[in-house]
Amino acid sequence: MEVSKLDSLWLPDIGAVFVAEPDGGLLAHGWHWTERHLQCVWADNKLRPAQMRSGSGEEVAVADPGRWNLEAGPDFLDAVVTVGGKTMRGDVEIHIRPSDWAAHHHTGDPRYANVVLHVTWFPATSASLPGHIATVALREAAASSPGFSFDAIDLSAYPHAVLPETPRPCGEALAEATKAEAQAILESAGLSRLRRKALQMALRLQETGSRNQVFYEEFMRALGYKANAGAMRAVAEQVPLDRLCAEDDFVSRYAMLLGSAGLLPQQIGDDGGEDARIFRKLWDAAWKLGVADAPSRPVWRISGVRPANHPRQRLAAAAVLFATPGRLLLELSKLPRRSGKEWADGVHRVVSQIMEESADFMAGSIGTTARIGRQRINTIIINVLLPLYMAEGIADAEMCRSIPAEAMNEQIKETAYRLFGRDHNPAMYSTNGLRMQGIIEVCNVFCLSTKSLCSDCAFAQALSNTARPE
Repeated sequence: MEVSKLDSLWLPDIGAVFVAEPDGGLLAHGWHWTERHLQCVWADNKLRPAQMRSGSGEEVAVADPGRWNLEAGPDFLDAVVTVGGKTMRGDVEIHIRPSDWAAHHHTGDPRYANVVLHVTWFPATSASLPGHIATVALREAAASSPGFSFDAIDLSAYPHAVLPETPRPCGEALAEATKAEAQAILESAGLSRLRRKALQMALRLQETGSRNQVFYEEFMRALGYKANAGAMRAVAEQVPLDRLCAEDDFVSRYAMLLGSAGLLPQQIGDDGGEDARIFRKLWDAAWKLGVADAPSRPVWRISGVRPANHPRQRLAAAAVLFATPGRLLLELSKLPRRSGKEWADGVHRVVSQIMEESADFMAGSIGTTARIGRQRINTIIINVLLPLYMAEGIADAEMCRSIPAEAMNEQIKETAYRLFGRDHNPAMYSTNGLRMQGIIEVCNVFCLSTKSLCSDCAFAQALSNTARPE
């Protein structure tokens, strides 16, 4: 297989997403999400902006976003929307850019004849749609929605086509691939996913101008993992790093985080016991800091969360690791980066050492100690540190090829079954973080958006074009 033929599918090398500015600096630009993210925003009223306006400035209200279409044709069917006081019933098509309507050849396609609304991220600069179709651009509306973040979207949690058990076109194409070729394909896709993360990181660095604050926010998000990633990120935004580190004792930092999160312990009873002592200590500190009755509290998903992964435990760890603004990031920056494995081992060592330094004090002050497991640190390496270093140009593809793996999940398992069959040996990717990232990239960019039983899948088509000539 000629794996290089797949390069056009992936996000370009990170250098291609920066442009030179007159002052000699570099400015990140580009779109680092997918069309599926926009579909999720439109489908979910918790994500969809409440205040939207059409391209002509009229107020847009959504009575029903429509039925998510898993077959060919518009993305949502039978929607009910009101534009400028006029109720419209019909289909909705979602694109990133307004020009995608023409680029995807929808004009004149009878399947799109009933489209009444074209939803995009970027606003239109010129009209190129049939006159009966209204337009909505989500960018400004989302920016003005408190707490909106694409990071909070779990793409695999939303409806997608249920693929049949018969071999998929991608699987048939990969059946002839050698192990080395299959791994090269996954690594290529994994680098694309890491570039997306790096671009996101670069944009956040531009917005905030603070490397330490961005690192802190992203670290907190990774501590929350999937269920509470958005909530942990919200706490980091409510309690900026400089404000957190202004408190020179652990209890004050922990109380500030708990109070802002709405997770202060509930009244246990004034019986003079140890629990009551800890309760009063944290509440007293929170009242003094003005966060005991925080008006804006994130929504937490606690059900089914193991005690060691409870947000209170994660916030305790954050109160230790971020006692001073730059210590953790400085210590991590000193680690040698000759290989991904050696570097990752060093990250584990640094984080564990800082946590151990405060273990006895935490046990004495709040009756418990917090731990960050090896798999969670791997998650932080892949989702925080590596993208940060890539955005700053101090991590290359070779380093990425030996990073450790995150925990296996159902999304990875199911996508791997489609790609390599149910009898394949997971060892080809299960211990390699980059290859597992590649499987997630294929799933998010292609599998979750497939229609017509994969006949429209660009990945499968590209794989078929990589076959060696007879």
